[in-house]
Amino acid sequence: MLIVVLYIGIAAFFNIYILLVMQHGSATLMWVASTLSVPLANFAFMIGFFVGTEFETKFSWFNLGALVLVVVGLVIFNKCTRPEDTHPADVDPVKQQISEMHHL
Repeated sequence: MLIVVLYIGIAAFFNIYILLVMQHGSATLMWVASTLSVPLANFAFMIGFFVGTEFETKFSWFNLGALVLVVVGLVIFNKCTRPEDTHPADVDPVKQQISEMHHL
């Protein structure tokens, strides 16, 4: 019974956390946090305190490689976003007018 209550509490915390990240950050930040949670959960399974010693996994260089691959993929994704991918409604009209005034 305690495990079920603990699971429900963690799931509720996770869902509230996602809403707070989207409220104070952005959908991209939420996506990055969700993407990084998978390899970090893999590392958490290496710590016997979290999963118990019978389910503890050993460190593998593949685990570190997977985390590096995910982080490099996120960096490449963020650096290679094309300006034409932005929707016209996403542009702030006030910032656009200020920018045009500076170019005069």
